[in-house]
Amino acid sequence: MTICQLGGCGVKKEKAAYNELPEIVIGMDYFEPYSYQVSNGEYKGIDVELAKEAYQRLGYQPKFENIVWEDKDELLAEGTIDCLWSCYSMNGREDKYQWVGSYLYSRQMVAVRKESEINTIQDLEGKRIAVQATTKAEDLFLHKIASDLPQMGQVNCFSTMNELYAALRKNYVVFSLFIG
Repeated sequence: MTICQLGGCGVKKEKAAYNELPEIVIGMDYFEPYSYQVSNGEYKGIDVELAKEAYQRLGYQPKFENIVWEDKDELLAEGTIDCLWSCYSMNGREDKYQWVGSYLYSRQMVAVRKESEINTIQDLEGKRIAVQATTKAEDLFLHKIASDLPQMGQVNCFSTMNELYAALRKNYVVFSLFIG
């Protein structure tokens, strides 16, 4: 499920102009159509629009920062970012962060090349796959979480979705999994 983690919000200022609101720095990674940057540097996407509305209602001006997802805990701890907003499962992390709750329920998605003969998860046994590092998919396929998934030949963990898709396009892996 997709959730937002908040840290350090204050009381909303009444009738303050948008650019007078206190800034809150939101860490997210690129994952179209949820969050991405267009050529002029502006952040766009479903998550971006939801975050803008939510934080403005709370009395904050959101500033978006693209982060390397594995660095999220360090960036939060050192204050580089104030919160996370992205596809992120609460399961198994209930006590690690302060959660505000879900605004979207989603599921794991699988991507294979068009010409692939892989039709089921079981067809992946012994194959090279790609997942995004520090995600639930990584934990599942490395068997850190109990599941009935087959044993993979190799699990490649990438920092960004762009790297993950590039590995799939270049045929370095036969499968990639992400939360969508």
